[in-house]
Amino acid sequence: MLSTRPGIGLALAVALGACGGEAAEPNLPDPIYPALAGNYQILGDFDGIPDNIGWLDGTFSIQQPSRAQETFGGNAHITVHLDGELFEFVYPLSSATVTTGGAVTFVMREGPSNAWTFVSQLSGTSLAGNHTLIASGAIGALTGSFSASRTGGSGSAGSLAVAPVDRTSPTLAALLERMRAP
Repeated sequence: MLSTRPGIGLALAVALGACGGEAAEPNLPDPIYPALAGNYQILGDFDGIPDNIGWLDGTFSIQQPSRAQETFGGNAHITVHLDGELFEFVYPLSSATVTTGGAVTFVMREGPSNAWTFVSQLSGTSLAGNHTLIASGAIGALTGSFSASRTGGSGSAGSLAVAPVDRTSPTLAALLERMRAP
């Protein structure tokens, strides 16, 4: 039964006209990516090198501007221990992404052709995965596994003081050549 009050009939007509006769599309939420921001402690090994001869450790920080974005930034300070020698690397994270399922990838890049890529899966506040070091002029690549645990930081930003890269430190290519030496 239609109302005889003029205001209600007009409001009903306007409401039906606004629908256009089609079902309205539901509001789809933006993707929500896992919370990554914080400081992490990393420990890893190298395939084919005994753990007591060669390993990596250090820290990295992740700054995640929004959980609605797949990209993030950060910095890493990683030390490679190789038969009593220490090789330190301090780089910003590049090509850093996370999927809604928690797959995390980032690269420590040195120039256009030297890169150390880390690919992992997030579980709670820990990452576990593999790393690959590829360097221009070096033969082959060096691979291994790593794990990292969040040690602090939360919200949108981790913080890690990163000094400028000291070029007296070895390059990624020099490290790869040293690790490949007999």
